[in-house]
Amino acid sequence: MSASYLALSELNLPDKVIKKLPRYPVAPVALIGRLAVSLDAQGQGLGSSLFINAINRIAQNDIAIYAVMVDAKDASAISFYNRHGFTVVKGQDNRLILPVEVALKILKDL
Repeated sequence: MSASYLALSELNLPDKVIKKLPRYPVAPVALIGRLAVSLDAQGQGLGSSLFINAINRIAQNDIAIYAVMVDAKDASAISFYNRHGFTVVKGQDNRLILPVEVALKILKDL
């Protein structure tokens, strides 16, 4: 995981969410590595466990991170991330983002 910044203008967020964000041109994000499991282990929920672990680590971090970002390898990975609440960043088909606040709500529902 590494910290980075993303221009708010690049986010594909609803207006009601954008209105709540600070008036800065960028937001701090955590870029996580791909949550991959071997073909033999797919379908056992391990990818979701990796997702939960990553979100918990980010939430416990002392650095204020607005969102989690990932670069998906292919359409199958994009589908996985979409199922976990991620949305595609405007103009970057394989880059997806999920606000930490939303991710924590998703974890409560699991």
